Amino acid sequence: MRKSYVKPALISEEFIPQIYCGACKNAEGTTTYSASCDTSGYVFWDSNNNGVLDDNDEYCNYNTAGSSCNFTIDYHPGNKNAFCIPVSNYTDIWNYSGFRKTSIKEEYKAKAIYGYRIETNNNSHFIANLNSETFKPNMS
Repeated sequence: MRKSYVKPALISEEFIPQIYCGACKNAEGTTTYSASCDTSGYVFWDSNNNGVLDDNDEYCNYNTAGSSCNFTIDYHPGNKNAFCIPVSNYTDIWNYSGFRKTSIKEEYKAKAIYGYRIETNNNSHFIANLNSETFKPNMS
């Protein structure tokens, strides 16, 4: 005797969690992140938000990444907003008119890395790559 054909069917259930956990929030309900700089060099705001280092972008500071450059912030940095030219401090990256800096040399513009500039307590940080090593939520 032959069996009747039964068309296969996928039966699924909606997942309903039993417990909700705010693991990434502190006592005040704020998400905090531990982060660390990963690129040293001259840092510029992307002032006109065009994703290209140009002479309209504002120089911020010289950033030094390293084992001591760890910090905590209470916000996600969002979109990329700055450039870092990864050269040693006191490298002359500028074109001059007399004694006045007029623009960034083209060779150094070509080396610029697009990333995230973060301000904390009057300190400036630069992260080229947001990954699990440079940026992670604090579990509380």
